[in-house]
This record gives sequence, C-alpha cells and structure tokens, in this order.
Amino acid sequence: MKTRSVAALFWLIALRCMGQTGRLTGVILNERQQPVEYATVALLQLVDSSFVKGGIADSTGRFVLPNLPAGTYRLRVTALGFQPFLKQPIGIGTTEVLVDAGRIQLSADSQNLNEVTVKGERPVIERSMGKLTLNVTNSFFKTATNALDVLRRAPGLLVSQDGSLSVKGQYAPVVYIEGKQLPLTAEELRGLAASDIDQIEVINNASAQFDGETRAVINIKLKRDKTLGWKGSLYSGFLQNQRYSGGELGGSATYKTRQWSYYGRLGYTVTNDYLSGLGHRVVRSDTTRTEFTTDSWFKRTAMPLTYQFSADFTPKPAHQFGLLVKGNRTTNIDRMTNLNQQQDYTGNAINTQLLQTLNVTQGHNQSVALDLNYKGTLNARGDQLSAFLDYAAYNTQKSQDFRNDYRTPEGTVLRSPMVMTGQFPSTIHIRSFRTDYSHSLGKAGKLEAGTKLTWTTTDSDLRYDTLAATGFVFDPSRSNRFLYDETILAAYGQWSGTIGKFDINAGLRVEDTRSTGNSLTLDKVINRRYFRWLPSLNVQWKLGETDVLSAGFTRKMRRPAFWELNPFTLYVDPYMYTEGNPFLLPVTNNTADLTYTHRAVTVSLNYRLDKDVFVQLPIQDDRTKIVRYTRVNLNTQQRAWFDVAVTHALTPWWKTQHYAQVQYAQTNSAYPTGGLIDSQAWSCYLDGRHTFTMGKGYTIDLSYYYSSPTVDYIYTVASSGSLSLGLQKRVLGGAGNLQLNASDLLNSYRELFYGQFQNLDVWTLQKRNSRQLTIRFTYAFGRSTFTRTNRSSGSADEENRAR
Repeated sequence: MKTRSVAALFWLIALRCMGQTGRLTGVILNERQQPVEYATVALLQLVDSSFVKGGIADSTGRFVLPNLPAGTYRLRVTALGFQPFLKQPIGIGTTEVLVDAGRIQLSADSQNLNEVTVKGERPVIERSMGKLTLNVTNSFFKTATNALDVLRRAPGLLVSQDGSLSVKGQYAPVVYIEGKQLPLTAEELRGLAASDIDQIEVINNASAQFDGETRAVINIKLKRDKTLGWKGSLYSGFLQNQRYSGGELGGSATYKTRQWSYYGRLGYTVTNDYLSGLGHRVVRSDTTRTEFTTDSWFKRTAMPLTYQFSADFTPKPAHQFGLLVKGNRTTNIDRMTNLNQQQDYTGNAINTQLLQTLNVTQGHNQSVALDLNYKGTLNARGDQLSAFLDYAAYNTQKSQDFRNDYRTPEGTVLRSPMVMTGQFPSTIHIRSFRTDYSHSLGKAGKLEAGTKLTWTTTDSDLRYDTLAATGFVFDPSRSNRFLYDETILAAYGQWSGTIGKFDINAGLRVEDTRSTGNSLTLDKVINRRYFRWLPSLNVQWKLGETDVLSAGFTRKMRRPAFWELNPFTLYVDPYMYTEGNPFLLPVTNNTADLTYTHRAVTVSLNYRLDKDVFVQLPIQDDRTKIVRYTRVNLNTQQRAWFDVAVTHALTPWWKTQHYAQVQYAQTNSAYPTGGLIDSQAWSCYLDGRHTFTMGKGYTIDLSYYYSSPTVDYIYTVASSGSLSLGLQKRVLGGAGNLQLNASDLLNSYRELFYGQFQNLDVWTLQKRNSRQLTIRFTYAFGRSTFTRTNRSSGSADEENRAR
C-alpha cells in the first residue's frame, strides 16, 4: 500500500512537471520607448489573481518566465516611478510553446497637477504624496548654471546669499545625490553643473525612515540613459562681483557596461567674496555711557577642489553592489579689517580712542568619505534588503594672526599693540552601519524597517600665543583642547498603503544618543544620554483628477553641530568673541501641515512647535564692555504660516512661477542673564520667476524676491529683496551651452538688524557681494549615460554636523 502511494505521488508530480512547458517573454519600455530596468513581473491566475510565478526584467527591459503550467493568466508589471501595468488574458498551451507578451509600455507614476507645457517637454513640477519633483530638463531651468541655481527655482525652497538652504524658511534640508546623502557646501553645489541634472526631488516632511535630524530631503538625480556607453560634460566659468573676480572649471563623465556602471566628477573653483559692515553698540551705567561704532571689511578667498567617484556592479538583475568615494580639498584665506571708535561719556567729558584690528585666518580643509552598499530584491513580491557601511574623515588646519593697534583720532599711539597668533587643528571621524528591509503585503500595503549605528569622535585643539617682551608665549587662558565621543543607535518601522481613497504612511523612529565631552585644559567631563520617540504620519486623499488634499505630522530632533558643542573662544576683536556650549540639548520639532492642490496651485497651512531651540545670543558685561556671543537653549518657539505656490505657462514660450508666505512667529523663553524673551511678529515672503523661451535657441529668465521686516528673538530685522536676470543660448549644434546671469541688478540686498533688550543696545548693517555677473560655457560629449540606483548612506546626517 505504501509502495502504491509513493508511486502515485511520483506520477502526479511527473505529470505536473510535464505540464510546465510554457515560457513567457516580453520587453518593458517607458513612454519614450526606452527600456525600464529591473521591473518586477508577476504572473497571476486569471480567476482569483493568485500568484503563479514571478521574475525581474534585466537591464535591457527583457524578462523570461520559464516552466509555466498550461492555463489562462494575467500579467502584472510594476517598477519604481511607473504606474502598475496589467495585461490579460494570456494563454499558455499544454505543449512546449513560447508566448511573447510583446512590447509593454509603462506610464510614469506622477500626479501631474501642473500647467500646459511645451510639446515634448516634461512638466516643470510633478507632485506625489509628500514629494515635489523638479524636471530640470524643462526649458524653465535652461538659464541655471549649477545645482544651487536650480534649487533657487524650487517653490518654497529658499537659498540665502551665502548659499545656505531652507525649506519655507523654517529648516535646513539634507542633500542626496542619486539617493546618496551628501553634506554638500554651497561651493560643492556650485560645482555640480545643471546640465548634469535630470530631476530634483524635494520631500518637505521626511518619514520615520530618515534620520531623526532629517526634517526635509533634497535628492538630486543625474541625467540617465538606458543604453550602454559613455557620456560627459566640461564646463568653465567666470565670476565678477563689484570688487573681485573668480573662476570655475570642472567636468563629469559616466560609463556603463552590462554589469558595471561608473561615474566621476571633478570641480575647481576660485571665489573672492566680501562683506562690508557698519555697527553701533551702547554700554550704559549709572554715571557713564560708552558707544562703539565699527566699520569693518571682510574678504574671503576660497579655492575648493571637489571630487566624486562611484561604481555599481550588478551581477544579477536583482542584486547590486556599490562603491562611492567623495571628498574635497579647500584652501580659505580670510582677511578682516575693523576700525572701532570708542567714545566714553562721563558727565560733560568725552574721551575718544580708536582700535584698529587686523585678523587674518588661513585654513586648509580636507575630507574624504567612503560608502559601500548593497541592495537586493529578494523575491518576486519585490521584498528588498539594503545595507550601507560608511566612513568619513575631516581634517582641518587653521591659523590666525591677530593684531590690535590703539590710538587717538589724531594718530597718537595710546599703548603697545596687542598681537596674537592661533593654531586650530581639528579632526572628525564618523563610522556608520545601516540596514533597511522592505516587505510587500500585496493589497495590504508595504512594511519597512531598519536600524542604524553611528559612532563619531572629534579632537579639537585651540592654542593661542601672545606677543610679550621676550617674544610669543603660550596663553593658557585662551587655549583649550576638547575631545568629543558620540554613539547613536536608531531603529524604525513604518507602514504605507491605501485604505479606500486614502493613501497613508505611518511610522515610528526611536533614537538613543550617548555622548562624552572632555575639555582636557579645563579638566571637565560632560556625559549625556537622551532617548527620543519620533513618530510620523502622512495621509493623502485624492478628491478628483486635479484635486488632492493631504495632511501630515512629524516629530524630529536636531542635535547641535560638533563645532557648536566646542567650548572654544574665538576672538573677533578685544571687545567681542564667540564661543560654543558643551551643555547644549537637542531641539525637538513638532510639525503639522494641511495641503490642498488644484492643478497648478498648491496652498498649505502649517504649524511648528520647537522645544529647547538653541540659538546664538549676545551677553554683555557692562564692567568690561565685552560682548560674547554664546549658544544657549531657549524654552519654546511657535510658528504658523500659510503659503501658496503657483507654476503656470501663460503661453508655450512664457512660464511663470510664484511663491508667497505669510508667517506668525512667537518665542517665549528665559534669557541667560535673566529676564524673559517674549517676541511675536507677523512677516511675509514673496518670490517669482518668469522664463521666456525665445527663437534661435535663446532663453531669458527674470526673477525677484522680497522679504518683509520681522522679529528674530531679540532682534528686529529690516526688509530685503533683489532682482536678477539670466540669458541662455544653445551653440555648436546643441552640444554647447552658453549662460549669462546677473544677480541683484539693483544692488538692493542688505542685512539690517537691531536689538534693544535689557542692557543690550546694538545696530548692524551688512552688505555682501550679492551683485554678481556669472558667465559659464558647458560642452557635452559622448554617446550616452547610465542609470544609477538611488541609495542613501548612514553617516551623512553626522557629516552635515561636521561642516
């Protein structure tokens, strides 16, 4: 009986195997008839959609499903960035047969709520759940010379005169390139040519998957092609402001074989920036009054050399290994001259003396970061596993020469000059390991989870030597050595899916931080440990084809930068210096938003509550007349704002984009020296851009912005604004691109602020080199580029703090 049962089972299996004779093939293309790499293919039963067999398309978009049982099926194809595709019915015969599904064309998965576009162009902006995508190949961006110029055109993304970024003026985003998070400086963003960029994704409220300090994400996606081969570009530029000139030179190249993908970039820039300032400060006592009036000039010469190289190896379509190396070598020369007039009023007597300060700082910075990563698709469901191992090292060598001369207005020397020299070497080492796992639940959505471990060590040594009669001698009162060690352990889990008409993403991240700060000179050790729960929730409701309503809540944190924790004292002049604070606590941010989008118009209502926000505030000693700028934690700050963004094509050759924001801000906190900060103010911000696509390859761009007066803690900040113009021309049959940009045509940009609080009475006016002419020529060569997989490393959040 047992033998018969085994024999019967054998024949059943054999018959079933004999029935598995069919093979299904096909090729998957996008709307441009280009192959879609590594799409997921699933064969389902026609009756109940139960899973039969699955596979992954190769780099040419082709797939093969072998050994299929006879039957009638439906074919489902999914790929990142495309709408799911369903083909039915598909019949497999009972004899050996090859069934060709043919050319399967996928449609881009984007909720295009934008304007009429020029025929053949992708829209300027595409919106999906929690994400805004800029299509940089659109003619709207033709006058942009580099990544920083492109980011200036993103609605709600503000770029200051020094190149720092903020989302809606609220918080700094974290920058990725191809999913690889990189702490790019303004110089590095200027070194990335706009002609190399295909898309830029902006995520305003980062989910629990991202680091606790990552409130917003910018992902720069470089141009890509599906064919094998190589492509590159070279650029050269000239910069001229009202006083100094500069230049830039660089290039990039890509190469792809069937299993290997390579990318390299190199850029060198010379800039000469300046800042002129006027200041006034009053120190009062019961019987005297002292007024300081300053006239300062600051010039910075920066020469950054930046580089990046990456290689991706794909032994099988479902598995990829990657290597990325990036770094920079920068030389900075800062020269500041400051004339400080001090007037002491005692009764009817006035005593005036002049203090001339010369401060020259030279810096040599080197950094290198290494990323090893793996990403694999584990099964036909699309479950994915990724791992990242990162190391970054920063080495900074700074020297300072400091001289103060004291004299009367008539030129009489009052005392011997004060001369100091300083040396500030510092090193930062960051190690990180991160894993992410994604599990498909089918119609029930998707589960994601991951962990991250980061270990950071810093070593900073500040040494001042003061000139004495016998020469330079060590000054222990101004010197210090500070060691810092930090370990962060994080884990997250999140679910995303659809319930009825609602798309939902809900997650929770937890982070445990342990740190030790050791001031060897002061013989002081500070140990800290804190734990944070960081939930996030985003819900989107599609009301119709052109209307979407979404709401979200995120809790994030921000740790102090490493240099902000350093207790070093850095001197500006004998009456002013800055210092760090090793006792700073991280900020906890709670943000909620409600957003409605109708076609090309997006309106948003936002609220943000910050606890333990750390800022730099002045503390004045009336006896010594010295003001020190130190970093402290404030109690709470609340902000609420309403904004509108519109991107619209008035004609096929005239495109416009406008962004407006109205904000209310309130700060309540005790001041470090006593008293209460209770500031509240309304403010508004407006920017706009008009792009004209003219005949014969010309593009003209006109942009403006205005920021109203506002209140920032104890300061009142005056209004500012600027008007800029750009011109672009395609040459050499389209292989060359010539760009001319003139910023701040009216020279209207300024930084004017003043504050009167307790014993403080200060006023400052600053003018930067905002008026500048830039000329750049870009030449493209080669046949094609390649597609690189988006990836993010684990150490980049700490790299941002190491800037």
